[in-house]
Amino acid sequence: MTTEDAIRLPEICELLEAKQPKVREQGLEGLQRAMVRNSTLTWVDNCGDLAYSFFRGLKMATGSQYCAFLGFLNRFFITDTEGTMIEALMSEAPSGFFSGLANDTPNEAEAIAGVYTLTTFILFAAPDEHTEKVVDLLTYAVESNRNDDVLAALFYCLAVLFTISPEYVRETWLDSKRMHRLHLLLTQPSTEVAEAIGHFILLLAAKGDDVWAQYLEDFREIAETSGKSVARGTSGSLRSIFSTYVDELTTRKFTKVQLTLMRHDSISIKSRGMYARYRFVQLALGVFSDKDGIIAGNNSVRDFLGLEAAASINVREDGVLVEALRSEQERELRQAEKRNRKARANGRR
Repeated sequence: MTTEDAIRLPEICELLEAKQPKVREQGLEGLQRAMVRNSTLTWVDNCGDLAYSFFRGLKMATGSQYCAFLGFLNRFFITDTEGTMIEALMSEAPSGFFSGLANDTPNEAEAIAGVYTLTTFILFAAPDEHTEKVVDLLTYAVESNRNDDVLAALFYCLAVLFTISPEYVRETWLDSKRMHRLHLLLTQPSTEVAEAIGHFILLLAAKGDDVWAQYLEDFREIAETSGKSVARGTSGSLRSIFSTYVDELTTRKFTKVQLTLMRHDSISIKSRGMYARYRFVQLALGVFSDKDGIIAGNNSVRDFLGLEAAASINVREDGVLVEALRSEQERELRQAEKRNRKARANGRR
């Protein structure tokens, strides 16, 4: 941790727990500047103080600022390679805080942010026995919600939870009423929710159960825009997506996707489950502009995605790539050794 960061962290904590919203905003801005300088959270030398101030500020935040706080909470959970920040957050979180994130709220943005943070908590911090409870909470929310953006978030979260508890999620959605709900949502699709539902169905169908093939006709209608209610609201990009979905549901084979994250890093997504995890990380870190850099340089994220450890050329410490730091250190060592040899040679004369 640099001296600059060490000095600034107490200031950030003080700003985060201020009563004035604009002052708390300055704290979030300072926290973001410090975070984007580092691929991990090792720069935080007092996780307890930061966690305490963070939840104090979160308790007072409303609207867009509340959503921003939850976005930072997602980043804490996802990027903590050592577990010390997660431990501090769990210690400081108010009782019932995480389960309360699934509560119904009229604020669309807060509802979406809450769903992503609850799921992030389950994936990176919660004991395994909590998973089924959250799957149930999100499933009940799907049944009662009518907002397309919230529904899309719910299905992306259910999709990633499928990757850690496939049998329970599949069993939960084999209910005839829930399967009919999927059909209804697909016959009157919006771009926001249809892609997420199709993605979720493909995960459920990956095992090869014939029961999921019943959605093939729904997929085809969206892909071909044949059907009045489908054609009106379907964009060209969605038709293209569902054309791919038709192929995957027919063959039960995922088409590999190659993604370039940074100049020195690319990843190969080889399964629908891996794609579900990648897509979730992108959505949960939505407020940050350095998402690709996080995936390239943070080993907690890379382990979650099933990738090999980050190359040092993609890891940032104090705003500088580790590879550059090592090169500079090696250069200084070589120069020091050169000076020592020169001094020894002069001493022998």
